[in-house]
Amino acid sequence: MRPLEPGHVLHIGTSGEPTIRPFWTARLNVERGISEAYWIERTRAELLRTVREHQLSDVPVGAFVSGGVD
Repeated sequence: MRPLEPGHVLHIGTSGEPTIRPFWTARLNVERGISEAYWIERTRAELLRTVREHQLSDVPVGAFVSGGVD
């Protein structure tokens, strides 16, 4: 037995034969005139957006800056 590689799934069909395949593959629409550079920038922008959204808190956040001598 061995672990699955990151981003892969194990599928066992009706015959019982296991198949390992990538979970997701990026498909660039280069043939439609959209460049690879566009997709790189779009991916970067979406990644930054989602990280920024996940940094928001749904509860108040605070910190104590006291040195402990009050």
